[in-house]
Amino acid sequence: MARISIFLNQSPFTFDSHLRAMEFIQKASEEHDILRVFFYQDAILAGLSNQQPIQGQPSIVELWQALAQEVNFPLQACIANSLRRGLFDKTEAARYNSMANLADGFALTGLGEMAEAVAESDQLVQFSEHAQTTHTSASSNNDDATADLLIHITTSPTLDLEPLELGMACAAFEQKVAFVFSGEGKRWLQKDLPALRPGGKSASKLISALAMYDCDQVFYLEDGDKEHPDNAQPLATQDLKALQKNSRHQLVF
Repeated sequence: MARISIFLNQSPFTFDSHLRAMEFIQKASEEHDILRVFFYQDAILAGLSNQQPIQGQPSIVELWQALAQEVNFPLQACIANSLRRGLFDKTEAARYNSMANLADGFALTGLGEMAEAVAESDQLVQFSEHAQTTHTSASSNNDDATADLLIHITTSPTLDLEPLELGMACAAFEQKVAFVFSGEGKRWLQKDLPALRPGGKSASKLISALAMYDCDQVFYLEDGDKEHPDNAQPLATQDLKALQKNSRHQLVF
């Protein structure tokens, strides 16, 4: 019996990734243990209590509540991502003088829960608009793995740099984390890229801070680049495949 954690990071109102995750859980739970579903970035919107779907259709929150009760697993929404998007439980609502709108059955949790998922899970399964990502490492022993978590960033920098925050948190909880930047994701490495949010940090400063967490596996995928970032190491395509094979888990942003 495998221990499985589910990771979602996209809005339930834009893609069908949440519905596909539910179908997967329904089948996988017959033979395996579902440890948790972790909602990150816009996926936390699944926990809004005041959803009003078209008449006759169940809301996404009701579907998650019913499945979690049936299979018996926790629904965990990243607290930082939730507060940024206006999602509050009773405790946070009182703290920020707001209204509680987190649905029953959901809990606001820190990234320590995600680090625990990386450490405890045999499989960390991500659902996105493109595909279901189920990563199985070639290393049966955790100590033999090149990385506990490989974070592959393929898209332009986000406003709050949340993929970096996730990796840094897992590294802070003593998980071996590797980063690969490819395609538009290599823009994260530009040293002249300003902070996208007023008063926020730039991506390059956060990447430089990774060394504080013993996170020295920072790569960019080579594809004929004219410029070579000095805050990441070059990685050939075949070496990326080897890194993926020898990482316990992988998330793609």
